[in-house]
Amino acid sequence: MRVRHAAEALAVICGALLAACSSAAPPAPRASRPPDVPASAPRASPASSVPTAAPHADERTATCASSAVPLALTAYDDIVDGRAFSLELERSLSGAWAPVPPLRMPLHHASTIAWIGQQQLDAQATSRVLVVATGIGTPQIEHDAARHTWFATYSARVDRVCAANP
Repeated sequence: MRVRHAAEALAVICGALLAACSSAAPPAPRASRPPDVPASAPRASPASSVPTAAPHADERTATCASSAVPLALTAYDDIVDGRAFSLELERSLSGAWAPVPPLRMPLHHASTIAWIGQQQLDAQATSRVLVVATGIGTPQIEHDAARHTWFATYSARVDRVCAANP
């Protein structure tokens, strides 16, 4: 179990570093039409093509008007059960999503977010998105005494995925 969390945390950290330091072109956008939809089918407008999570109360569409976006997350330990937050993510060349700018984490920690609704992120044709999410549960923390490192995995549910702020 510890190895898996270490590998996930390392992948997130490497993805963020690669994205920040790389001058390579972003990955080519994915096809905007699923393979099972015929070419003659009408194309969805960009606003209607954003996938949404199960609606909460009267929230029926994925909108990221500035008044509807919760406060931006700045640190991993601000992910709290039931608290909504927003976070800008960038897809690395490996396909992993990393916070932009990177989130603060405690000294000697390797932190990552396990996304409930990851498929909503992976379905995006763009390499940079704004995510509105809600924290779930408490972080799973494992300690590796030999390396003096704590591996923290926070969980969050993807509520909406929108275009990133310019």
